[in-house]
This record gives sequence, C-alpha cells and structure tokens, in this order.
Amino acid sequence: MGRLHKLLSFDSGIWVTVTSRAGQLQTHSVHLDNQPPEMMTSYAEFSATYGDRVAEAITSRPWVTADVRECYPDWTSHPIYQGHGRRYNIAHVISTASDMQPNGLQSGISCYRANIEQPFTEAERRLKEHLFLHIVEAATINQLLFLEMASDPDKGGLAVCDVRGLIHRASALFRELVAGQWPQWDGTRLPQALVAPLLTRREKAAIDCGRISIEAAPFADLVVLRARQCEPPDPLTPRQREIARLLARGMGYKEVAATLDLSPSTITNQANVIYSKLGVRNKAELARLLGQTR
Repeated sequence: MGRLHKLLSFDSGIWVTVTSRAGQLQTHSVHLDNQPPEMMTSYAEFSATYGDRVAEAITSRPWVTADVRECYPDWTSHPIYQGHGRRYNIAHVISTASDMQPNGLQSGISCYRANIEQPFTEAERRLKEHLFLHIVEAATINQLLFLEMASDPDKGGLAVCDVRGLIHRASALFRELVAGQWPQWDGTRLPQALVAPLLTRREKAAIDCGRISIEAAPFADLVVLRARQCEPPDPLTPRQREIARLLARGMGYKEVAATLDLSPSTITNQANVIYSKLGVRNKAELARLLGQTR
C-alpha cells in the first residue's frame, strides 16, 4: 500500500482476501491502511443490513476497478455513507479484485478519499486498475520466492494459511511433505486434524503427525507453517543433536569436546546416550543413519 500511495493520491485503504460461499463473502485476511480495526466491524454491520454493491461488482468482474458512485448513484445520501463512510472518512472509493485462485481466494484493494469534493477521476480509476494487476502479481511472486528460499530438506517446507486453515501460499516441499502424510490432501486447506491444535490459540504451536512434524507461528492475521520430516535426531536434546552431527561428520570425541568447549568425558557419556537413543553402535552407523559421510 505504501508504494501505491506514491503513485495514486488517497487517504486510507484496505487490502483483503476473501472467499465466496453461498453468495456470501468470507474474509480471510485484512491489511488496513490508515484505518482503525473498528472500521471492519462497522463495515460488517452495515453490509449485513444493506449489502455491498462494490464488493459484488469487483468480485464478479475481476481486474476491473469500480467507483462507488457507479455502484451507488445515491451514495452521499445512502445509509452506508451516512452511518459508516462519514464516520471513517470514506467519501470516495475505488476498488479492484483479482480473479479466483484454485483455493477460492480473491484479493481486493480499496482506496479511500475523505474529501467529498475530491472524487477519483476516470484517469485515476484506470491507473488503479493498471497498478492493481502488478501489485498482486509482485506480492504473489515475493511470497512464493520467500517460501521456496526459506525451505530446505533440513529445516522443512514453509506455507502461509489463515486461522480457518485455508492455505494462501505453500512451497513445493511443504506440499510434498503434507501429501506424504495425507495422500488424499487436495492442497487447498490444512488437514482438519491440524486446525484445532495449530490455529485456535493464536500462539506458537507444534504437533507431531507421525512421518512429519508441523510448527505454527502467528504472523499478523495469518499463520506461518513449517513442515519437516521426523528424523532420527528428534528424540535427542538440542545439545545431543549438536554432538550427533559433529560425530557423524567424523570428528573424534576430543575434537567435539574442543569445538563445544566441553570435557572429553562429557562427550563420551553423551555419545553413549545418543547411540542408545538412536539404536546405533558407533559413529559409522550414526553417520549412515543421519545420511552424512565421514
């Protein structure tokens, strides 16, 4: 929204993602620009009573920017403007929505002006329409690049979902891991078994699903997910995992002790515990188990 401000003059705005069910729009994420959170509560109340012709127009005609005056010829006397728009300095509106993604999501951006004497011009409407396509495309590419670059076989695959479990973006590795655990998974929503333990508390959470483990961390009104393969080191403590990795690389007990600033006897004792937990007898078997070479 910050970059849009530099190219188009407006006072406030909103970026949302929605899905449509039985003709009703369901909001999945909201980014407010110079508007308080209460604005959304007020909007929900008025749209439930009077409907929302702007939302209907832009979701039915993706990529075409609508002006509130076209949707409401009586805008300045309409109850939505009188009760909602005036309160939140929304005198003029131009809105655009994307087409529907495979998961049912549509993105929408609305720009607001407070001055009733300064409507958006046709040139500004066309500019917003042109810019919206590039903004959505850039946001999609940036999200996918981040998820792919931050995913690797050791740390796992990343995805972003909302509190309802709808997957907004996911790396290929995340999809591969989840599909391996749930072969019938369609890739659009988090498996139902994960929604309650990971999403309901709005705090960091983790769950072991058998073949994989999944961690969740709230990020604004979305949730970042990390799925990773459950590997042999999981039964170990963080310190034991560190020792196991060094031993598996072929380092001797004294080398590991020097590297971690511990005594050789401590490393010897910890190595025995590691071997016992992982069911191996020596460093060679440990290296094979962890997929490393000496």
